[in-house]
Amino acid sequence: YMLVGGSNFDDWASRETTQTYDFNSAIHEDGSVGEKYQRLAAIGHMLREHGARLMRAETVSLAFTNSNPTVQIAARRAQDGGLYLFVRTENRSGPQTGRVVISAGVEGAPLAFDYELEPFGSKIFYLPLGVTDAKHGEWLPKLLPPSKPSAELPSAIVLTQVESMADPLPKKWTPLTPGDTLENHGVMDRHFVYYRVRPAPGEAFAVHRLGDHVIKDTKADGVLALTAGQRLPVQASDTNAVTFIAPTNATEVVLLYENRGLQHHPTPTLEQNWRNGIRAVTVGTNAMPLEFATGERDRGIAFSADHPATDAAWRREIIGQSTGDSGALLQWYRLQFELPESTAVKSVIWHLRLEATGNGFIYLNERCLGRYWEAGPQTDFYLPESWLNFGAGKTNRIVLSLRPTQTNAVVRAAAIIPAD
Repeated sequence: YMLVGGSNFDDWASRETTQTYDFNSAIHEDGSVGEKYQRLAAIGHMLREHGARLMRAETVSLAFTNSNPTVQIAARRAQDGGLYLFVRTENRSGPQTGRVVISAGVEGAPLAFDYELEPFGSKIFYLPLGVTDAKHGEWLPKLLPPSKPSAELPSAIVLTQVESMADPLPKKWTPLTPGDTLENHGVMDRHFVYYRVRPAPGEAFAVHRLGDHVIKDTKADGVLALTAGQRLPVQASDTNAVTFIAPTNATEVVLLYENRGLQHHPTPTLEQNWRNGIRAVTVGTNAMPLEFATGERDRGIAFSADHPATDAAWRREIIGQSTGDSGALLQWYRLQFELPESTAVKSVIWHLRLEATGNGFIYLNERCLGRYWEAGPQTDFYLPESWLNFGAGKTNRIVLSLRPTQTNAVVRAAAIIPAD
């Protein structure tokens, strides 16, 4: 699908899409290459040598038998008399082997050759003009030797300590009038948004948001509710709304909204009706006054700065031993590491390998690296070398904003991993 991979930095990824847009590409987002590149390069070398002849080759009929009915054989003869036999299978369950015996239509008939194909594999058997023995035929494309790995990579940096802090609730709120949108207030990104409502104590209220399966098979946008330092349990959830009940001691409820992204290739109807944020909060059929606040992205950039402001709210923890904060809608984690100032280190490709519970965003040295999804499958994140600091005393800071899912938001493991 992708010849050259890329990264969905910041919130650029479409709905529920991973931060990486590599898709097992031939040339990965970090510039490295793998097996797919070797195969693609082999096809390129084959076309360089045989492309002109293949373009002008004509289909020919041969009399032959094939021992494997799941494998198809087709033949084309070039203008110089060379014969190309296309051998392929659509069987994906396992490798395929067989033997072809050509009884007429080629020099030296009967002529036999054996083949081996990978699942869903294909090859070309080439017989130049004058070749009457299959032993002198060529299988195309010819795989190139794999690139040699570096003689020695630096060791991985296993991070054992982390700083954590519950996100401070907003102090400045902006009212939303009925029918008003976040876009009208200049909020164009898909980062976390806070809302504030004031239901009566003991009152059930419904938060209207984009629900399950409204956009293809994606999940609903996330909504968490907090009052008096405690997250509220969900009472009901459907395609249109999620319902909570305000405790009897509640004076206000703060909501955290998670936008799971705009669907890739949406329909015109969806484009016309989709909007960022909560649509409304209702009690019965009555809409409640709404206020909103943003700033998660700004705090992520500030917390990952070169000289972040000292904040007593940060606490140091051992990775793997933290239990998270049950009273937080959004949890911050900060990791720090150094990379030596050396050509060997700078020439290495570095990744963050992360295991955490919760959904959110990753920041590296005042830049938003992209989304983190607890569900995965991505656990390795490319760290662009131009974003990294090298040298003694030059700290790199990775900051995560994580909202809890089924459990508290916690960093389970983290390491800075080298690769060729």
